[in-house]
Amino acid sequence: MTVPSAPKMGASLTEWLQWIEATHPNEIELGLTRAALVATRANVHALSMPVITVAGTNGKGSTVALLDAVYRAAGYRTGVYTSPHIVHFNERIAVAGTPVSDETIVASFEAIESARENTALTYFEFSTLAAVHTFIKQRCDVVILEVGLGGRLDTTNLWDTDCAIVTSIAIDHESWLGSDRTSIGREKIGIGRAGVPLIMADQDPPPGVVKSIKQANMLLQQVPSEDERQFLSLSLPGEHQQTNAHAALMAVSHLNSRLPVTLDTAVAAIADVQVAGRFEQHRKQGVNVVLDVAHNPAAAASVQAGLQERFPGAPVFAVFGALNDKDVAGVVTALHTAVRHWHCIALDGSRGTPAKELCALVQGAGGKAEAHISLSEAWRAACEQANAYNSAHPPSEAVVLVAGSFFTLTALHEHWQDVGRST
Repeated sequence: MTVPSAPKMGASLTEWLQWIEATHPNEIELGLTRAALVATRANVHALSMPVITVAGTNGKGSTVALLDAVYRAAGYRTGVYTSPHIVHFNERIAVAGTPVSDETIVASFEAIESARENTALTYFEFSTLAAVHTFIKQRCDVVILEVGLGGRLDTTNLWDTDCAIVTSIAIDHESWLGSDRTSIGREKIGIGRAGVPLIMADQDPPPGVVKSIKQANMLLQQVPSEDERQFLSLSLPGEHQQTNAHAALMAVSHLNSRLPVTLDTAVAAIADVQVAGRFEQHRKQGVNVVLDVAHNPAAAASVQAGLQERFPGAPVFAVFGALNDKDVAGVVTALHTAVRHWHCIALDGSRGTPAKELCALVQGAGGKAEAHISLSEAWRAACEQANAYNSAHPPSEAVVLVAGSFFTLTALHEHWQDVGRST
């Protein structure tokens, strides 16, 4: 494969991203060797500030956001790396709570490219190295890294963590991580280090995973069960978010000697945290709207619980698009009792599940569904159904749920921008 030359000085972020996508034939290629070589050449292989690394099937983004809120409230300059983004690439790299500028990212891309030589990097590897380069240049006080896939072989694992968090262990990315919770869990705990705290938020970790943690001499800390812990005031709904919040507070406590934070500051900081794409709530076209990625069965079950908590008894009309390498049937099964009608779309690209196939899965689970040719058409139909219900059943209100993939949410945000977004 012939790779075009790197963008020239003055190139835009868009040009850089397009080029980075074209430099490696595979979207995913796990392993640390390539990125480690470039990290050493670029002098970003070690970090002087504390590092918190967060892995897990679900709950990573929420836990990272909670940690970020706590440390910013305590006056620290945070560097936060997450993925994927929903609208803009800049969402992935934030300093002090704000996505960094195009110019800042381009400068880091240029630095990584100058050190790359002939080493091929994936999009994720290039992005992760650039993020850490940015955090060093921006003089962050603490770096919070969200694992992209698994943990042991994820690029974020290049840097030794000062506190590891595993939020949950569920079936996802089977072709990469294994088909059982023990295999998947062992990949995720690979972010841990001997003598360093590893906080396990999963309430029922496989025994084999616990054994592996202890054999590696990691300092296992289990988040207490619901009956054993204090209830925290959160904007994020669901018991799983209580678990994530306790994991975040435990990490803050472990690092308190290096990054002092009072308990009152931490508890107050997490109360109002909201996370894009995780039970993200809006009011649009006169109806309640919930956006949630919900791209695996465990995440979908959490959405169902959130709907019951925040909108008990409300009918739900779903706009749904999913990728064909996910357990789409499991997602539908987890959500189908909450959803009155599904409006299915095919996401762009070869990984998108055809809308008619999604409808067949819904109907197989006993639900009602119809296929649409576009997100805008499905969105309009769902809102019309919700408004019709609201008109016929005052003061009750329906909910429009948009779910199934990050790409589904991206498509909706693009539609909102097209029509003049309001929140």
